[in-house]
Amino acid sequence: MSEAPEPATSPDSDRPDICSYTDYRAFVRAMVSHLRVVEPGFSFRSFAKRAGFASPNYLKLVADGMRNLAPESADKFARGLALTKREQDIFRLLTLIANARTDDERNTLFQRLRERVVAGELTRLRDDQFAVYDVWWALVVRDMVQLPDFELDARWIARRLRP
Repeated sequence: MSEAPEPATSPDSDRPDICSYTDYRAFVRAMVSHLRVVEPGFSFRSFAKRAGFASPNYLKLVADGMRNLAPESADKFARGLALTKREQDIFRLLTLIANARTDDERNTLFQRLRERVVAGELTRLRDDQFAVYDVWWALVVRDMVQLPDFELDARWIARRLRP
């Protein structure tokens, strides 16, 4: 099985964006690279201590594909990688997907992952931003002005708005 290329980091920082990953190992490798830059003292040993693992090389073994990460260990990894709550939820789903035994189970988990990622991308409008839709026709008329046959006549505009 060929490995997908590792996604780029988020545009506003060099921290990897977990939402662009479908493989937890690729995300772990990217986070390790990131943490080595932003935390000069970061090492496999410091990760193991922060995450609560006895083996200092467990992180490397998982990232290199030599060991599988059990879903029970995902929370420890998340703590060791200093993930946010949302990142922890997505990381846990990625490990569950990797450990799924059937296609149905994997598909169900991918659906949950998609819902979490999409939910995080939604932006709530403020009331003043939403108010523009109270006068939706103003936006339409503004665009109609660009039409080559536009007429500055209320009846012409009304016929185009409600044919």
